This record gives sequence, structure tokens and C-alpha cells, in this order.
Amino acid sequence: MTLTDMTFTEMEKSKAVVGRVLPAMMLMLVLSALASTQLSAQPKEPQPAAIAVAAKIFREGDSVVLRWGPTTPGAWLTANQVGYIVERAVLPENATYPVNFNTLSFTRLTPQPIRPWTLEQWQQSVGTDTTKQWQMVAAQMLLGESTPAAALNVPPGSARSLGLQATELANRHGMSLFAADLDPIAAQGLGIRFVDRTVDTATLYSKQLIYRVTLATQVPSDPVKPGYAFAGEGSGVAPIKRSRITAGDRSIALTWTSLRQGGASGFWVERSDDAGKTWRKLHRSPLVALSTDAENSTADDPSVIQFTFRDTAIANYRWYHYRLSSMDPFGGTRPELLDSAMGRDLTPAAAPTEVKGKEMSQTEMQLQWKMPTVIQADLAGFAVLRSVRDEGPFDTVTATLPGTARSFTVSGADTAGSYYIVASVDTAGNFGPATTIFAEVIDRIPPKQPVGVEGRIDTSGLIFLKWPTVPDRDSCLYDLFFANDSTDEFTRLTPFPIADTAFVDTLRLQSESRKIYYKVLAYDARKNQSPLSAPLELIQPDHIAPDAPTIQSIEGTDSSVVIRWNRSSATDVVRQLVMRRQGEDSVWAQVAELTQETETYQDTSTTPSEIYHYQLVAEDASGLKSQPSNSVYAAAYRLRPPATVSNLAIELGADSASIQLRWSYAPGNNEAPVRIEVYRAGLHGALEPYKTLPPDARDFNDDNLLGEPVWKYAVRVVTEKGESLLSDVVAKQMQ
Repeated sequence: MTLTDMTFTEMEKSKAVVGRVLPAMMLMLVLSALASTQLSAQPKEPQPAAIAVAAKIFREGDSVVLRWGPTTPGAWLTANQVGYIVERAVLPENATYPVNFNTLSFTRLTPQPIRPWTLEQWQQSVGTDTTKQWQMVAAQMLLGESTPAAALNVPPGSARSLGLQATELANRHGMSLFAADLDPIAAQGLGIRFVDRTVDTATLYSKQLIYRVTLATQVPSDPVKPGYAFAGEGSGVAPIKRSRITAGDRSIALTWTSLRQGGASGFWVERSDDAGKTWRKLHRSPLVALSTDAENSTADDPSVIQFTFRDTAIANYRWYHYRLSSMDPFGGTRPELLDSAMGRDLTPAAAPTEVKGKEMSQTEMQLQWKMPTVIQADLAGFAVLRSVRDEGPFDTVTATLPGTARSFTVSGADTAGSYYIVASVDTAGNFGPATTIFAEVIDRIPPKQPVGVEGRIDTSGLIFLKWPTVPDRDSCLYDLFFANDSTDEFTRLTPFPIADTAFVDTLRLQSESRKIYYKVLAYDARKNQSPLSAPLELIQPDHIAPDAPTIQSIEGTDSSVVIRWNRSSATDVVRQLVMRRQGEDSVWAQVAELTQETETYQDTSTTPSEIYHYQLVAEDASGLKSQPSNSVYAAAYRLRPPATVSNLAIELGADSASIQLRWSYAPGNNEAPVRIEVYRAGLHGALEPYKTLPPDARDFNDDNLLGEPVWKYAVRVVTEKGESLLSDVVAKQMQ
């Protein structure tokens, strides 16, 4: 039997009423959109079928009303066929929690199973009353025909067809329970409501009653768990969790949240225009959330659903009071006061058009604009704003101009930003939309020359520079330049102009004079350049020790030892120190301090027949000392060393990556050479033993030349009787 067989008056009009009751939010959404949503959603873990029960005490009639519903579509379909049994038990006073329901003695309250109404019963209840919309919805869900698979262009018996049938059953199940929440008669017609009027008053208010709802007949292949409920006076619906009222222009938005599980079935929004004396509903159907789990949930709490209702039937600047009525499963409502609000004018006046700027002088810019022919009555005037950037922030240039103004001259236009906004302002203070324009006076005056540049160099090699801000009409940027000589061309130091008036530089390769010079250049906002500042001269601290002297010869006499050497090539040497030790194991001691020009020294503090070793150290003006020179020895009597090499020559190899040495050597009488030693040093280093060659070697190729621009060499012969003097020093610059 289906609703299409119903014969009560104007059946077609009744169907139309159902369509009006559930506009796109309901029937179309439930029967179409939700079907495709459920089919495309991720499958959930199936839950066992059961009956959910709620019981509420009504004091007026000394009765208990029960509402229940199967938790699955399949259980609902089975229950519609076999019906429900309602039973009651009294909880013993010595009962413990949780209650073991199987130990209680239940009394059956329904001699016959409770089943949904027949078509005739629905017809009798509804008749021609189209206001009983939820009863019609319940009847349609219960008895309405299913859409054939062929009508949906789906092959009968296919997986798609079965899926659509399952979805339709789920939608019918959900909509029937929803209709029962909104209309107690609909719940009764669906067979999911029962009123217990057999309980006596004494028992009702002195004992704890427990109700059980079971299927009249269980289907072994698909059992349904019974439902239990304690009788109470509450609605069983949690109150709203949060609410907010937002006033707009001729509208007020109400936002609130409700628990997804245990929340209200729906809501009525009510408004009072007389400070809460009378209330009226603002919509014909209750507000409900028909959505998937992910929709309408708040970001911070997925257990709640967020609702929003916008009241647009208001007047601005008038107070309105609002309250929400939560609907419970028993068809009752519980009003909750929200708050009051007042709409305000938020609609700005029309914006100026054709805004442009005209340069009037070096310091003045005239802004011009137009307005529509028809001007709003609430136009209060215009605001002129200015910024140094097109994205703002913008500052107000003048007080609000009158609504008749169509131009304004900005004074001091060369001292601030060149981005302007001309905005209309209405009597409510709303700014109309406006377009940012760029209009600038041409600044042709450069900043003044920077003065007072100061600086210092610390011991770590950092150079700290600072200078006063250059006074100018607009803010300045700065570039720094440097040179190692005040007469050289200065090189730009800053990669781009800076706004700060301080800069930290680092020492570069030290020049011979150890002086460095800086100049500062200022730019204004138009990129006009000031003259360069006077140069700042700073003297770099000396961190480079001089290179070592090279002893060329030593000669012992009957009363002294005479040494001769080549001086250090450093230009800042102020003294030379002669170091001496007696024997191989003694400590070096200073025996003389000589000027930087000296190249020979005669040591007269010697003892005849004693062997003395000598070294020289160069010291510069900063107190930095060179490495010790090569070491030579002699006695206070004539001690001629063995013959050394001659004709020492040096040249670059063919690949420019090696150095070739060649020399001649003629041993003296009774001199048996043991080996030949090659000494080497970099540009500023002291000669040190580098390679040992066989006594017959007359050349040497050096290809280990990384790290120095100049290499120096000397050669010494070691014989059985001692060492020769070092040969002349030769040097070669690398290419």
C-alpha cells in the first residue's frame, strides 16, 4: 500500500505542501544530494542494530511519554513489520550502578505490538488539513513508493541500483525520525511513541522507573538490541553551547552551536520588537542541519554543529531581542534568551570617479575628482588620505571636505608620500570604495652635502662609520665609497642605498700606507644626489709582520765576528735585532738593536775559539716581529766555511706552474760534499730548509707552489767539515 493510493481530498495539493515544507534544504537535499554524498563517502564501520529510547515524565497528566527509534534503516524496516513491545520495571532501592537490566522484573504495557498506522489511519488523521505537514512527511517516508531503477537510468540488480535503494531506505529512516521529533502525532503514527498512563502517582514520584522497548519478534539473521530508558523530567536535549549576534546593515546574524550527539532536533528563532513582551517566530519551518559529518562543524570542536540565521526584516538603529527554542524528541521546545542587537548603516556613499592630480608648484598638488549626477542624501563629504606606499598605511591630510567639493590642494606635497585616496564619507561615517592614485611634484633639489663623518677601527679589524642625518624635505638614503688613497677614484661600498646613518666595514688587503678613506653620498626620495662628503681618513692597525732579513755572510776575526745581511723588504721596519747563542744547546739572546738601514754588524763581545750562532729579527712600528732569519755560525778567529754554490739561476717552467733552479759548484781542497740543501721562503717568510739533494745535483725543479705570489730560494752545501754559507738569494714572481 502506498500514498499514491490515498483518496483523501486534494491529494496533489497535499504533495505540494510537503514540497513547500521541505524546500531545497530538505526533500531535494535528502532524496538527491544526500544519496550521492552517502554513496561517495568513505564506508564506516557498521554498528549493531538497536533501539534508542527516551522517557519523559509529564506532571500535568501524571504520565510518562516514551520516544524511541531504531538505529539502523534495516532495523526500522523490520520493526515496521513486526512492531514493538513496551515494558516497565521499578528499580529496587538497593540497586547498584551500572544497572544489570537482566535482573529486573519487567511488566508488559502493550498487550499488542505497536505498529505504524495504516494508510486509512493516516488519512483519518490528516484529512484535508495541509498544516499537518510533518504527518504527511512521516506517511510519505513510511508508505511512499520507491523510485524504480529504470526511472533513474540504472540497470536493475546492479551494484549502483542496490546502492541507490540502500540510500533511499536510509533517507526514509532518517526523515521519519526527524518528522517524529517535530510532531508527536507523526511519532505516534510511525509507531515510535507511547504514553504510559497506568503508573500510579505514588510510584511515579517515589520510585525510579525503567522502560524497555523491544521488537515484538526478533529476526535471527538481523537481531535488534532492546532499548532502555530511565523516566525523568528533563527534555534530554543539551542546551546550546555558544551563541553570537552580529549586527549588520539592515540585517542581524545569529550564530550558535549545538552538540552533534544529544543536541536539539531543530531550532526556532524568535524575535521581540517590544523588549521581550511578545515574541514571534521568524521562519515557518524549524532550522535543522542536514549535512555530512565534515560540514557545519566548528574547526576547534568537531563534536558540535554550527548554525547561522540572518534576520533581514529589520530597520536600522532599532533594538531587537532574540531567543532560540530548542526542539526535543517529544515535540516540545525550550526557549533560551540570546541577546539584543541593532542594525546600523554600513552602506557607503558612491565613490568619487576620475580622480587625478595636477602639479601646482614645487610644493603643491591639486587633487580633482567627479561624482555621479545623482548624489545620495547621506553624503557628508570627502576624506583625502596620503601614503608613501600604494598599499598604505594612509594618513588623513585634512578634515572632511564638504559634499560639494570637487578638488583639494595639498600643501607640502614634496615632503611626504605621493599616493593619494579621495574617499566619500556618509553621515554614518562609512568610507566609500576608492582607488589609489599616484601624483607627485617633481623634486629637483638635491640633499645637502653630508658632513661630520666619523669612524674608528677596532683591534678585530672592524671599521665603524657614522654620520649625522642629512636635513632634507623628505627622507634620505645613503651610499658609502672608499679608496686606499685620497687621490684615487673612490669605489662604491654599499650594494644599495641604505636608510641608516651608520655602517660597519671590514679591513681589506692592507696597503703600504695603511690608510683608508671614506666618503658619503645622500639621495632624496626623487633620487637626487648630494655632493660627496669630505673624505674621512682612517689608519688601519698593522696586523702583518715584516718579512725576515737574510744573512749573506759571516766572518770571524781574532777579536770579533762580522755578519752581513739583506734587510727585510717591509717599509715599516723601525729596528733590527741581532740574536746570538753560544753552542747548539744554549738559548738565543739579543746582543744588539740596530736601525732599519743597517746591513752589517761586528760582534766584539766574543771569546776566541768559541763557536757562536747568529740570527736577525726585524720589528715594525706596531711592534710586530718577523720570523728569525737563517742561522749562521762563526768563531772569533778566522773560520772559513766550505765553498758554496755559484751562478744560482731561477726561471719559470714551461707550464708556468713550476720553478727551475740551476747552479754551479766546485768543491774546495779536501772538501768532501755530503749533500746539497735547498732553502725556500714565500714573499714575507724567512728562508727555511726545503729539500735535500745528492752532492752531485746541479739543478732542482719545484712544482709545489700554491699559496704565494713570490718564491725565494738559496742553496747551501754540507760537507764533512761543515756547512757552506747560503748562496745568493734568488726570487721569482708567479704568473
